[in-house]
Amino acid sequence: MVTPNGAPPASSSSSAAPATSPASSPAREYNFAAVVVGPPQAGKTTIVRGLVIEHLQRYPTGLALVHDPNRQFRDICQTWETADAWRAAIAAAAAKKAPFPAGASIGGAASDLTKVAIELGRARNTAGNVRIPILLAYDESSLMGTSGTSYIGELDTQLLSNRRHWGIGPVYNVQRPTALTEAFYSMATDVYILTQPSPRRTAVIEEYLGLPPDALAELVGAERFRYRHWQAGKGLV
Repeated sequence: MVTPNGAPPASSSSSAAPATSPASSPAREYNFAAVVVGPPQAGKTTIVRGLVIEHLQRYPTGLALVHDPNRQFRDICQTWETADAWRAAIAAAAAKKAPFPAGASIGGAASDLTKVAIELGRARNTAGNVRIPILLAYDESSLMGTSGTSYIGELDTQLLSNRRHWGIGPVYNVQRPTALTEAFYSMATDVYILTQPSPRRTAVIEEYLGLPPDALAELVGAERFRYRHWQAGKGLV
């Protein structure tokens, strides 16, 4: 994991645990879904940036599509105002057989970007034969508009349920644990928990992830960039 200046953020142990993606290149299988949770200025975007950089380095044919309304990824991704603008640009490049940036910072409606990613994943990938691994990151999941604190929308349900078949790895960046329903956590392969302002919030995350009480107590009031990494089937790693 890298910070904007290239240094690793502090982990819960003496050495920072690296961010992980699910498969090695080539991506015959790609099954990844992450939640990054922490208050403002805790380092969530830094972790998402690390996941984007790692994805593009690990998968030569991969794409990283970031819903980035605040343009925090413009230094590592090319920017487009809308998903439609990105779709038109990639179609034009394909017609000319021209190279195209693998990282995209995209504004507009998050649902439009989700639809574009699903469209591309359906067309190019199948389970066991993922030709274009797609990292789909929502830097501010509060702006998704398709799901909320008490429900998961149809589009997000389709994405999470079919991500392995479509070769899409969604990443959701949230400030509060309850900004997304428990369903997002239950379908995640990875959860990154940064410093939390109260034991009440760590207790919610512990319940969502099936962790014992106080498993995340060390994160209450912890310094910026300190985090714990949970993986499905492994627990805290």
